[in-house]
Amino acid sequence: MTPQEPVINIRYITDYPKCNFSCVYCIAGHGEVTESRERHWDADRYASIINNMTRIPHKINVRIGVAGEFFLDKNLVDGASRLSHSDNVASVNLITNLSFKHHQYQKIFESYQSEKVAIVASFHPGEIDDIAQWSNVAEKISREYDFSVVMVAFPPLLADLKQHYQSLKDRGLEVFIQPFIGFWDKKHYPQAYTDAEKELIKSVMYSRHDYEFLMQLKKPGLCNAGHSSLFVNPHGLVYPCGMGSYEHSIGDLSQSPELKLRTHAAPCPFSQCQCDTENINTVQFAQYYKLDALNQHKYQYRFAEEALLDPRVDEWQISY
Repeated sequence: MTPQEPVINIRYITDYPKCNFSCVYCIAGHGEVTESRERHWDADRYASIINNMTRIPHKINVRIGVAGEFFLDKNLVDGASRLSHSDNVASVNLITNLSFKHHQYQKIFESYQSEKVAIVASFHPGEIDDIAQWSNVAEKISREYDFSVVMVAFPPLLADLKQHYQSLKDRGLEVFIQPFIGFWDKKHYPQAYTDAEKELIKSVMYSRHDYEFLMQLKKPGLCNAGHSSLFVNPHGLVYPCGMGSYEHSIGDLSQSPELKLRTHAAPCPFSQCQCDTENINTVQFAQYYKLDALNQHKYQYRFAEEALLDPRVDEWQISY
């Protein structure tokens, strides 16, 4: 590895299915009966994938996703800890519903190389017993780790969206809003949001890019997927991204650290890009925004200083 070599962002979605929340809008289906899904979790395969990630001959940022709650399983926790100690790993991004006590997280992270850890907490007001207590834990962890909060703009929760958003912001927390993606009340979202609902969500969205791609479903162009960012499915098969099907994988991390990376950006084959905010791959995103933290949810508009001098180049005013 050389200092000039770019860091590769890897989004790894495991097949871990257990969750202690039952959000009705959960894309993993935890608002329904899902006990039969538990037999698909393969801890040994997970360990093999983690091991091969530590052998990839590139600097990598890893985001580990689950179909449930990450911190319920010791295998998941131990694997992420191992990644944090690997020389080729620049950061380990984890997501949690933040349902544990602060001292429990402190105990868990004792085995981690903490300066590489970034945490995204998903805020689910319908499942949290004590929002004030949850917010206290979030505030404490934000002082110790690179931390952010994500909220889903689920239609029945829109009335309180701005209140929750502002309450968390007042605590100094970085907050991201993601549109609801899926069916609710026989309507398909985000397409079914009314103009008024779109304006409400737009007023609290983190960036113009989030709004255009996640809400307005802007068609992507050139993309770095497969070049400087990768998607790993639960079986360890590696693809440019997770938005749709590809004919061939470009690696199998359950078997080997070998990857067949593209040498350049390429046109996106899909009609829309709803890649998660912390793993945005489009060339357009890289042109207008830059990551400025370990936490892949945190990034900044590149021309913010210019916008202070000329409001016409504000991110919400330019043609995007």
